[in-house]
Amino acid sequence: MKLLKGTIFVLGGTCWIAAALVFASLVVEYIARGAGLQFWPLAISSGGVLIGLVNVIGFVSASGLCFAVGVGLCAQGLLKMQKSECKMQNSD
Repeated sequence: MKLLKGTIFVLGGTCWIAAALVFASLVVEYIARGAGLQFWPLAISSGGVLIGLVNVIGFVSASGLCFAVGVGLCAQGLLKMQKSECKMQNSD
């Protein structure tokens, strides 16, 4: 049963890490397209820069949070699987 739980934790962690990569690709694409300049295309204003900065900080924060959760879940799952393997070997 612990082997199944460990596998589910690792799969869930992988999904969270994939979500972090999606957010990271979004922020790269957003910066490449001007990061806020699309709101007022004729001029660079402080409002456009502020909107771009807030969006970039939000995407980076979301990416970091998803990555941290994913790594935590993967580590938890791998530890559960390692403990279950040790118990199986000790019982033999």
